[in-house]
Amino acid sequence: MTGLDDFIDSIQKARERLGVSNSSPWFRGHASGKYELKPTLLRKSFIDAHQIKDRKQFEKNLVCNFLTRAGSEVSAQIDTWQLLGLMRHYEMPTRLLDWTTSLSIALYFAVADSDTDQYFDPYIWIMNPHLLNKKSTGQIVVFDSVDRLEISYFECLLGTKIYKYSGPVALKLPLDNPRIRAQRGCFTFHGAGLDGTEISDLANLDKVGSRITRRIDIPPELVEKVRLLLTLEGVDAYFVYPELHNLSRSLTRDILKQRSARPNKPAPLE
Repeated sequence: MTGLDDFIDSIQKARERLGVSNSSPWFRGHASGKYELKPTLLRKSFIDAHQIKDRKQFEKNLVCNFLTRAGSEVSAQIDTWQLLGLMRHYEMPTRLLDWTTSLSIALYFAVADSDTDQYFDPYIWIMNPHLLNKKSTGQIVVFDSVDRLEISYFECLLGTKIYKYSGPVALKLPLDNPRIRAQRGCFTFHGAGLDGTEISDLANLDKVGSRITRRIDIPPELVEKVRLLLTLEGVDAYFVYPELHNLSRSLTRDILKQRSARPNKPAPLE
């Protein structure tokens, strides 16, 4: 792979192999190969680092305390899937894994969402969400406000209902949150172990097979070109996270770059 054209070509070939060359695939960007393709709450590294002994009780505590502390910030009409989306986009560890329908957003998370120039092995994932749901549920639809996933996450978490899908499920939640809208957010829900049993490899999306997901590496020599392309498209921290503190972050970074790029002022003639 020698340039951006080859990189884009590899993405298009992956789309063709996944059967989404004429429809919208889902993308996800990773800055490092150390990240598993599963939600934070189910990652062994997270569980071990925080010495979580009872994962299900920890999960209950997160949800209940979020609802209690958020108060009126969370609408009383919100359903359990919307609530999970809200929690995830405000960095709460959940069973949701973020995806996007925008290649630019995925590339941002792979190479630009950092204040350093150090990248270990950035890459993006491409997924066919319809085939994922066919494998996990037998239905070739992406669950949304019309084709609803007729089960309550809360009831399953509390043990009053049984969650019946062992594999990840693709969801499109209402874009009623500024971050979800900006990021063109969509999700996979990973229900493995929701009944308190051990989490199997079924929770990890890179185990579902190459007909559903494909990984495209970003060569080191392309990182700066991709970052420049994102800059030209206006994809920065404020674009991705539309809150004022991120506007401040983006403006400060841009102005500092402009100053560092200015030529030194010539000394006056004597």
